[in-house]
Amino acid sequence: MNQVKLVERGERDQLISLFNLRAASDAMLAYYALEHPIQRVKIFVNYSESGHPSGFIVVAQTGLDLFRPLVLPYVTAEETLGRLLREALNPSQPILLFLPLEQRGWAEKYLEISLSAVSELLRLEANSFNPLLNVLVMPKKAADGLMRFDINAQSGAHAAAGINWQGKSFAEVYVETDHESARRKFADSVLSALCSYLLERKLLPLIRYDESAAIKYDALHEIGFISTGSRFLFGQAKRKEVA
Repeated sequence: MNQVKLVERGERDQLISLFNLRAASDAMLAYYALEHPIQRVKIFVNYSESGHPSGFIVVAQTGLDLFRPLVLPYVTAEETLGRLLREALNPSQPILLFLPLEQRGWAEKYLEISLSAVSELLRLEANSFNPLLNVLVMPKKAADGLMRFDINAQSGAHAAAGINWQGKSFAEVYVETDHESARRKFADSVLSALCSYLLERKLLPLIRYDESAAIKYDALHEIGFISTGSRFLFGQAKRKEVA
């Protein structure tokens, strides 16, 4: 009989065999399941009749939102997703949901999803990295202690590139910019500086791209980012009362 259990401290390694730790498409989920500070994460595992993990769900406290946890399921069957969501979430609890786009139909049977966006995962091709240098770029530490690169021009234009999460092999980056900074390619410059910093530390930069992105797809390609072929749904959600 399938059984869902909450993973205790020190038991996370049992999930390693479920991942390809060299695959960019697995990187975000692997980070939160295996490397995110244990005091800020809960992991509910579905065990098959043989006693082996057959899926899990991560509920993580992050800097993305102080009031809504980030929820990341890893499942291969709709029934497993429903079982994990019922165990991990209270009805109407607001969350941030991240899951493969092809599983959206499964999730909508159990969750009310709103303000969602479809993103394409890109990774930097290190051999094709083409940095755009700018003397205005300034490094600094963000509030979470991770590195960030900014441009604050005299005109008031601002651009920044920082790190959402940083694991042992990958780091997911983000870019912030305004209209003038986008026109002057400041976003390209701060992202290039951050990518250089990460590559020097043998970390491969990843970025999720959607239509609202602060930096255009062509600009990312020019820097050296390429598609992984993976698409994800990211949005606000809550568990249905009856699911």
